[in-house]
Amino acid sequence: MYKRLTAIILILFITLGLTGCSSDLKFIFKKEKLSYNFYTDQLINSYIKNPPLEVYVFDVNMYKQINLSQDQSFDILKFVNSLKPEYCNPDIKNSIGDKKSIYKVFISFADTKYAINIYDENYISISPWDGSLDKDYVDMKDIPLSLNLYGLCKYYVENNR
Repeated sequence: MYKRLTAIILILFITLGLTGCSSDLKFIFKKEKLSYNFYTDQLINSYIKNPPLEVYVFDVNMYKQINLSQDQSFDILKFVNSLKPEYCNPDIKNSIGDKKSIYKVFISFADTKYAINIYDENYISISPWDGSLDKDYVDMKDIPLSLNLYGLCKYYVENNR
């Protein structure tokens, strides 16, 4: 009787253990975003802690990377500082649809790296390089033209040829 009970418990543990391995752990431990501008706040806080180690623009159409100087990186910082929480809206994802990004801006700090996808003059998305949550979608319509990331990237790419 004792051997039979031990065998049943052992088979039960093995069966439950193996079925637990088949589920994707990414979805088990998935967190929800605390706000629509979660990654945007993290990017701003990273800028406050220390300056970025590297900032570069990637032109998706030409497949070309442009490393930004310190002055040019400061323009990106001014853009990040101009972002307000009300600019972030998850419904922008529907407005973007299937558009591919035209430019990408990568900002590297000591502990993390952020990617900003620029879709057009009005819409961008912000996320960490290895982020597991949905991107922050930002509407740039209310940002001054001098700080518009699309215009800045276009200028950097055209003047770097």
